[in-house]
Amino acid sequence: MKYFSLIIILFMMGLSWRIHHFNFSLTEQTHMELQDELKKLITDYVQQQLPNSQNLQFNRFWTETVNNKKIKASFIYSFEDDDDDIGKAQVEIEGYAILNQTDEHSSRVSWSLDTLVVSNNNIEFKEPLTVKAGEDSLETNSEETSQENIEDNPDKEL
Repeated sequence: MKYFSLIIILFMMGLSWRIHHFNFSLTEQTHMELQDELKKLITDYVQQQLPNSQNLQFNRFWTETVNNKKIKASFIYSFEDDDDDIGKAQVEIEGYAILNQTDEHSSRVSWSLDTLVVSNNNIEFKEPLTVKAGEDSLETNSEETSQENIEDNPDKEL
């Protein structure tokens, strides 16, 4: 009976270790395909929403397996936008998406984009903006105006 209990305990320890260390790995090909599809989706969306945008580039883009049916895709991308009201600006967006496996056929696996989170959004204006208190509009400064302000107030910080 002692040996039987010992065998049962060892079996349960081995089983619990295997369950804990079981790797829910998806193939590298799956990760690459999802990254390509998400990049295409983001590119199409930016071009559709901001037709004046250009030079879209993905600074960082990676995916990681959460479990065998869920993937987290993290990204940082940037582009230049030229708005008539504000002028040129460099926009950088950081975030992540959660994808869940919906359907698995022998040839292709389908994923649903269930969560999209933008955690950081930076905008760098190419021309400075002037904000006037009590007015509803913003004005862009040209280089001449910016240079005049510097010459008139050399001690003023920008």
